[in-house]
This record gives sequence, C-alpha cells and structure tokens, in this order.
Amino acid sequence: MIIHKGYERLKIEKPVVAIGVFDGLHRGHLELIDKVKACAGKIGGESVIITFDPHPRTVLDPGNRDSFLLTTLDEKISLIEKQGVDDMIIVNFTLEFSRIRSSDFINDVLKEKIGASCLIIGYDHRFGNSGVYGESIETCAKRLGIEVEHVDSVTEGQMPVSSSSIREMLVKGDVGAANDLLGYAYTMSGRVVPGRKLGKQLGFPTANIGLKEQLKLLPSDGVYAVNIFVEGKRYNGVLSLGNNPTVNVSGTKSMEAHIFDFDGDIYGKNISVSFISRLRGLRKFNDTNELAAQIARDKAAADQLLKGTE
Repeated sequence: MIIHKGYERLKIEKPVVAIGVFDGLHRGHLELIDKVKACAGKIGGESVIITFDPHPRTVLDPGNRDSFLLTTLDEKISLIEKQGVDDMIIVNFTLEFSRIRSSDFINDVLKEKIGASCLIIGYDHRFGNSGVYGESIETCAKRLGIEVEHVDSVTEGQMPVSSSSIREMLVKGDVGAANDLLGYAYTMSGRVVPGRKLGKQLGFPTANIGLKEQLKLLPSDGVYAVNIFVEGKRYNGVLSLGNNPTVNVSGTKSMEAHIFDFDGDIYGKNISVSFISRLRGLRKFNDTNELAAQIARDKAAADQLLKGTE
C-alpha cells in the first residue's frame, strides 16, 4: 500500500475512492473497502482510501467522549494495509479544511487532484460543509463524471455496526460485544514502565503499561482476560485497569498485566494487549492477602476462558 500525505501531485490509475474516518476499521468499514477493491478490479483501477488525521471530532469538539480513538493512525494504517488496499491518502484535518463545501471537495479534490473514476459511499455518508447547493453528493459527483456506488449498512441485530456503538460498549466494559462488531479484539499498545512492584510481592509480577496515545479510548475499569503480544509472540494474561483501590492511595489510573508463563525483562519494551473478556469490576479488599487470593481466582478464570479461545 502506498501512503500519501495529502492529495497534491498524485499519480493514481483510475482511482476508486472511499472517504471516511475509519475509526476502528470495523465490519461495516470492511464491507466498504471490499466494494472499493471489487470496483477497482472491474475497471483496472486502483483502490483508494481517503482518511483524516487528526480525527475530526478532536478538532471540532475535543471535549466529546466520541473524540476518543478506537484506533491510532498507525493502527489504522496497519489494519487498512492488511485489507489489500492500493493507496491511502491521509488528509490533515483542520478547522479551515472543515469549512470546505462538499461540492468544492468533490470538484477540486476528488475530480481535479485525485482524478476519481468512482466514489463508493456508505449508508451514512457525509463529508464537507453545508451540502452541495441543493444537490446530493451522488448527483454532484455524477454531474462531474464520477460514478457512484452505494454500500448498505452492516447490522448486528437491528442496529448498524458503527464506531459510536463500539465506543459505548467499551465504556460499559463489554469488550466481547465490541469485538464482535470490530471483527477482531480491541487492542491497546504501550511501553512497559517501572511500577511499585507490588504485584511481584503478591506473587503475581505485572507489567505496568504506559499508553502511547492519550486519546485512545480505555475500556471501563475492571479486570480483564487478555492476550499480550511481546516481540511478536502471544501470551495469555490477566489485566487490571483502573486505580487499584486496595493499594493505590493516589487514585491514579494504571494498566497492569500479569503475563502467564512468562519470565523475562521487558522494561522499556513496547507490548500490545488485546481485550478478550471482562472478568469483574474493581473493588477494595481489606488487605493484600485478600487481594492476592482474588488475583489467583482471576488468573484461574482468565486461564480457563482463554484456553477456550485458542
């Protein structure tokens, strides 16, 4: 996949284009991408995904919970590349860019700069500011010689699969349901940083994970069964996310993972954690002995659950 920063001086053969934030790259997005690739194959063209960085909501409404990311830019690039897309155009999203009319974007960018042959749009498509002078996006594109094809929504039950619904599930701690909509396990990455080593004292050494991306959405506080990836190798584990009320007097939030069947020095290394299932919420125990006993139960529950997913 060729990555383009902006849309100047592009040389793309018969581009078939889809436009969106693609946060999470969920099952609905994959349906759209499949259509782009299929249409590009029919006309001997290239499949093109146009996306934005930073996420538009972080610019337009930074205090909104929906501004938190399901995927960082690096994660999004990796996920889209795995789908076999030919080109990815990353547009720098600014307040000035947000004021561009849809009609101007279609004409000046899609038609003149990119040379789009076909535009693939989803059920909830929208881009640009204040419409297209009474025309639909489809009518405007066709008037300019750009073919338009539609992709229906992908549904789970009666609801369309969407980034917003996935965020709601993660905020509730329902990572299993979120994973069903994503089509993969929700994942976070970070560097292992020094902690207070209380887990080791309790008999369960943990990796204290400092997150790379502060806008990445954290699931609800709790204890989770997880897969942990260290230098390309997958391990099972159990993770505590939250303020550890039994031993943490400061109340600061942390993410600590106990990795099963692992004994290595990983301080300073980057690891990834995929959330599989929420085991329980956090609670304060009377002492560290009670806490250690509960951790042992959590480990056993996670081990049993994760063995069933291998």
